[in-house]
Amino acid sequence: MKDMISAEGSLIEVRAPCVIVGDIHGQNEFKYEDLHRMFVMTGKNGRSGATMRRYLFLGDYVDRGPHSLECICCLFAYKLTFPKMFNLLRGNHEAAFINKNYGFYQELKDRFNESQALLLWKMFNDVFDYLPLAALVQGKILCMHGGIGPRLNKLDDIRNVIIYLLL
Repeated sequence: MKDMISAEGSLIEVRAPCVIVGDIHGQNEFKYEDLHRMFVMTGKNGRSGATMRRYLFLGDYVDRGPHSLECICCLFAYKLTFPKMFNLLRGNHEAAFINKNYGFYQELKDRFNESQALLLWKMFNDVFDYLPLAALVQGKILCMHGGIGPRLNKLDDIRNVIIYLLL
């Protein structure tokens, strides 16, 4: 998974049409099934759009909700199965120092023993560290989780961000 994601770079190009999805946060006040219901809503004739639509998720997959593990595993599974149709960007909650304090690490500790939880947390964050920062849809629409910094003035500035330096 890490190799696939790290090969994408910091700015990905996404073809339109695509469904753009904001924060999931482990389905905070909703049920985990809402993620699947969203796929059905964006599908056709009651079938899941997960197999027929292009998706761009803008980050914040974990923390705050009780189902962070299920949500991120579901999205990673779709990314592995449909790598060109599922695009995942990095949000601020995909930073280890944030998701350690806002619920993801605690969720893992509640479900696994301490050493397993720590190992899983490190493994997920190892992948999160390489998620792209932004996407350009059809060469026209710039999408990202948050704003751009004051030193990023051109698309090439985003393309040239070396993700591992952000770690």
